[in-house]
Amino acid sequence: MNTSYFKFLKVVVAIAYYGLIAALVVVIAMLALNYVLPQETVRFTVTIPIQLTDSMSFKDADWIGNVSSAPYSLLTINALNPVAARQSAGLYVLVGLSIVASLGFVFFIIRLLKQIVATLGTSDVFSQVNVVRIRLLGVLLIGLEFIKPLVWLLIRSDVLALMSRNHIQHSGEQIGFGVSNLTFAGLLLVGLAEVFRSGYQLKQESELTI
Repeated sequence: MNTSYFKFLKVVVAIAYYGLIAALVVVIAMLALNYVLPQETVRFTVTIPIQLTDSMSFKDADWIGNVSSAPYSLLTINALNPVAARQSAGLYVLVGLSIVASLGFVFFIIRLLKQIVATLGTSDVFSQVNVVRIRLLGVLLIGLEFIKPLVWLLIRSDVLALMSRNHIQHSGEQIGFGVSNLTFAGLLLVGLAEVFRSGYQLKQESELTI
Protein backbone atom coordinates (compact mmCIF):
# COMPACT_ATOMS: atom_id res chain seq x y z
CA MET A 1 0.00 0.00 0.00
CA ASN A 2 1.14 3.55 -0.77
CA THR A 3 1.39 4.85 2.79
CA SER A 4 2.88 8.18 1.66
CA TYR A 5 -0.26 8.86 -0.40
CA PHE A 6 -2.48 8.00 2.58
CA LYS A 7 -0.48 10.37 4.80
CA PHE A 8 -0.75 13.17 2.22
CA LEU A 9 -4.50 12.61 1.93
CA LYS A 10 -4.91 12.69 5.71
CA VAL A 11 -2.97 15.97 5.92
CA VAL A 12 -5.10 17.59 3.17
CA VAL A 13 -8.37 16.52 4.80
CA ALA A 14 -7.14 17.66 8.24
CA ILE A 15 -6.22 21.10 6.86
CA ALA A 16 -9.65 21.40 5.23
CA TYR A 17 -11.36 20.24 8.46
CA TYR A 18 -9.65 22.67 10.83
CA GLY A 19 -9.76 25.48 8.28
CA LEU A 20 -13.51 25.01 7.98
CA ILE A 21 -13.91 25.09 11.76
CA ALA A 22 -12.11 28.45 11.82
CA ALA A 23 -14.22 29.76 8.92
CA LEU A 24 -17.45 28.63 10.59
CA VAL A 25 -16.53 30.37 13.86
CA VAL A 26 -15.59 33.59 12.05
CA VAL A 27 -18.77 33.63 9.93
CA ILE A 28 -21.06 32.99 12.91
CA ALA A 29 -19.28 35.69 14.94
CA MET A 30 -19.53 38.24 12.10
CA LEU A 31 -23.21 37.50 11.45
CA ALA A 32 -24.03 37.71 15.16
CA LEU A 33 -22.11 40.98 15.66
CA ASN A 34 -23.72 42.57 12.61
CA TYR A 35 -27.14 41.63 13.96
CA VAL A 36 -26.62 42.51 17.64
CA LEU A 37 -24.51 45.66 17.39
CA PRO A 38 -26.15 48.86 16.10
CA GLN A 39 -25.24 49.27 12.43
CA GLU A 40 -25.38 52.43 10.37
CA THR A 41 -25.55 50.35 7.18
CA VAL A 42 -26.18 46.66 6.50
CA ARG A 43 -25.52 44.94 3.17
CA PHE A 44 -26.35 41.36 2.22
CA THR A 45 -26.93 39.31 -0.91
CA VAL A 46 -29.23 36.33 -1.48
CA THR A 47 -29.77 34.05 -4.48
CA ILE A 48 -33.35 34.06 -5.76
CA PRO A 49 -34.77 31.65 -8.39
CA ILE A 50 -36.30 34.43 -10.50
CA GLN A 51 -35.45 35.21 -14.10
CA LEU A 52 -35.35 38.87 -15.16
CA THR A 53 -35.19 40.45 -18.58
CA ASP A 54 -32.46 42.79 -17.36
CA SER A 55 -30.56 43.78 -14.20
CA MET A 56 -32.28 46.53 -12.23
CA SER A 57 -31.58 48.86 -9.31
CA PHE A 58 -34.18 50.46 -7.05
CA LYS A 59 -34.05 52.67 -3.98
CA ASP A 60 -35.90 54.85 -1.53
CA ALA A 61 -34.80 57.14 1.28
CA ASP A 62 -33.65 54.32 3.54
CA TRP A 63 -32.13 51.62 1.34
CA ILE A 64 -30.82 50.71 -2.09
CA GLY A 65 -31.43 47.39 -3.81
CA ASN A 66 -30.21 45.62 -6.92
CA VAL A 67 -31.31 42.49 -8.76
CA SER A 68 -28.95 40.92 -11.27
CA SER A 69 -30.13 39.32 -14.49
CA ALA A 70 -29.39 35.57 -14.56
CA PRO A 71 -31.23 32.22 -14.49
CA TYR A 72 -30.71 32.36 -10.72
CA SER A 73 -30.62 36.07 -9.86
CA LEU A 74 -28.83 37.83 -7.00
CA LEU A 75 -30.79 40.26 -4.83
CA THR A 76 -28.57 42.74 -2.98
CA ILE A 77 -29.94 44.97 -0.22
CA ASN A 78 -28.07 47.99 1.18
CA ALA A 79 -29.84 49.34 4.27
CA LEU A 80 -28.60 52.91 4.70
CA ASN A 81 -29.61 53.61 8.31
CA PRO A 82 -30.39 51.71 11.56
CA VAL A 83 -34.17 51.92 11.00
CA ALA A 84 -33.92 50.31 7.57
CA ALA A 85 -31.46 47.76 8.95
CA ARG A 86 -33.99 46.71 11.59
CA GLN A 87 -36.71 46.46 8.95
CA SER A 88 -34.49 44.10 6.95
CA ALA A 89 -33.47 42.08 10.03
CA GLY A 90 -35.76 39.12 9.28
CA LEU A 91 -34.41 38.71 5.76
CA TYR A 92 -30.85 39.16 7.03
CA VAL A 93 -31.31 36.46 9.68
CA LEU A 94 -32.68 33.97 7.15
CA VAL A 95 -29.81 34.65 4.75
CA GLY A 96 -27.33 34.30 7.61
CA LEU A 97 -28.88 31.05 8.77
CA SER A 98 -28.70 29.64 5.24
CA ILE A 99 -24.96 30.45 5.13
CA VAL A 100 -24.37 28.83 8.52
CA ALA A 101 -26.46 25.79 7.53
CA SER A 102 -24.46 25.35 4.30
CA LEU A 103 -21.16 25.63 6.17
CA GLY A 104 -22.48 23.25 8.83
CA PHE A 105 -23.32 20.64 6.19
CA VAL A 106 -19.87 21.03 4.62
CA PHE A 107 -18.27 20.77 8.09
CA PHE A 108 -19.94 17.43 8.80
CA ILE A 109 -19.05 16.21 5.30
CA ILE A 110 -15.36 17.02 5.85
CA ARG A 111 -15.52 15.51 9.36
CA LEU A 112 -16.88 12.25 7.96
CA LEU A 113 -14.22 12.27 5.23
CA LYS A 114 -11.55 12.77 7.89
CA GLN A 115 -12.84 9.81 9.87
CA ILE A 116 -13.01 7.60 6.77
CA VAL A 117 -9.55 8.62 5.53
CA ALA A 118 -8.12 7.82 9.00
CA THR A 119 -9.04 4.16 8.44
CA LEU A 120 -7.35 3.86 5.03
CA GLY A 121 -4.50 1.39 5.06
CA THR A 122 -5.84 -0.31 8.20
CA SER A 123 -8.05 -3.32 8.82
CA ASP A 124 -10.85 -0.97 9.93
CA VAL A 125 -11.46 0.39 6.42
CA PHE A 126 -14.16 -2.27 5.86
CA SER A 127 -16.24 -1.81 9.00
CA GLN A 128 -19.85 -1.18 9.92
CA VAL A 129 -19.02 2.31 11.17
CA ASN A 130 -17.51 3.23 7.77
CA VAL A 131 -20.63 1.93 6.03
CA VAL A 132 -22.71 4.30 8.16
CA ARG A 133 -20.27 7.18 7.56
CA ILE A 134 -20.29 6.79 3.78
CA ARG A 135 -24.07 6.47 3.69
CA LEU A 136 -24.44 9.61 5.86
CA LEU A 137 -21.93 11.40 3.63
CA GLY A 138 -24.14 10.74 0.62
CA VAL A 139 -27.26 11.92 2.46
CA LEU A 140 -25.53 15.18 3.51
CA LEU A 141 -24.43 15.88 -0.08
CA ILE A 142 -28.01 15.41 -1.26
CA GLY A 143 -29.25 17.56 1.64
CA LEU A 144 -27.08 20.49 0.52
CA GLU A 145 -29.32 20.85 -2.53
CA PHE A 146 -32.37 21.51 -0.35
CA ILE A 147 -30.98 24.53 1.53
CA LYS A 148 -31.45 27.18 -1.17
CA PRO A 149 -35.00 26.10 -2.14
CA LEU A 150 -36.05 26.01 1.52
CA VAL A 151 -34.60 29.47 2.16
CA TRP A 152 -36.45 30.77 -0.90
CA LEU A 153 -39.74 29.37 0.41
CA LEU A 154 -39.17 31.28 3.66
CA ILE A 155 -38.32 34.64 2.05
CA ARG A 156 -40.45 34.35 -1.10
CA SER A 157 -43.38 36.52 0.00
CA ASP A 158 -41.11 39.34 1.25
CA VAL A 159 -38.97 39.36 -1.91
CA LEU A 160 -41.94 39.26 -4.30
CA ALA A 161 -43.63 42.07 -2.38
CA LEU A 162 -40.41 44.11 -2.57
CA MET A 163 -40.19 43.57 -6.33
CA SER A 164 -43.85 44.39 -6.82
CA ARG A 165 -43.53 47.70 -4.92
CA ASN A 166 -40.62 48.68 -7.17
CA HIS A 167 -42.34 47.54 -10.40
CA ILE A 168 -39.72 44.89 -11.21
CA GLN A 169 -41.01 42.53 -13.85
CA HIS A 170 -39.91 38.90 -13.92
CA SER A 171 -40.73 35.96 -16.17
CA GLY A 172 -41.28 33.41 -13.44
CA GLU A 173 -39.77 31.33 -10.68
CA GLN A 174 -37.44 28.41 -11.33
CA ILE A 175 -37.45 26.74 -7.96
CA GLY A 176 -36.87 23.01 -8.04
CA PHE A 177 -35.13 20.04 -6.50
CA GLY A 178 -33.43 18.76 -9.64
CA VAL A 179 -30.58 16.26 -9.88
CA SER A 180 -27.35 18.25 -9.73
CA ASN A 181 -23.72 17.14 -9.49
CA LEU A 182 -23.99 17.09 -5.69
CA THR A 183 -27.13 14.97 -5.79
CA PHE A 184 -25.50 12.57 -8.24
CA ALA A 185 -22.36 12.34 -6.06
CA GLY A 186 -24.55 11.72 -3.00
CA LEU A 187 -26.38 8.88 -4.74
CA LEU A 188 -23.05 7.36 -5.80
CA LEU A 189 -21.83 7.46 -2.20
CA VAL A 190 -25.00 5.78 -0.96
CA GLY A 191 -24.27 3.04 -3.50
CA LEU A 192 -20.62 2.92 -2.43
CA ALA A 193 -21.77 2.34 1.15
CA GLU A 194 -23.38 -0.90 -0.02
CA VAL A 195 -20.04 -1.94 -1.58
CA PHE A 196 -18.32 -1.32 1.76
CA ARG A 197 -21.09 -3.23 3.53
CA SER A 198 -20.45 -6.20 1.25
CA GLY A 199 -16.71 -5.92 1.89
CA TYR A 200 -17.35 -5.83 5.63
CA GLN A 201 -19.50 -8.97 5.42
CA LEU A 202 -16.81 -10.80 3.40
CA LYS A 203 -14.22 -9.72 5.97
CA GLN A 204 -16.36 -11.13 8.79
CA GLU A 205 -16.89 -14.40 6.93
CA SER A 206 -13.16 -14.80 6.26
CA GLU A 207 -12.38 -14.16 9.92
CA LEU A 208 -14.89 -16.83 10.97
CA THR A 209 -13.37 -19.43 8.65
CA ILE A 210 -9.86 -18.96 10.08
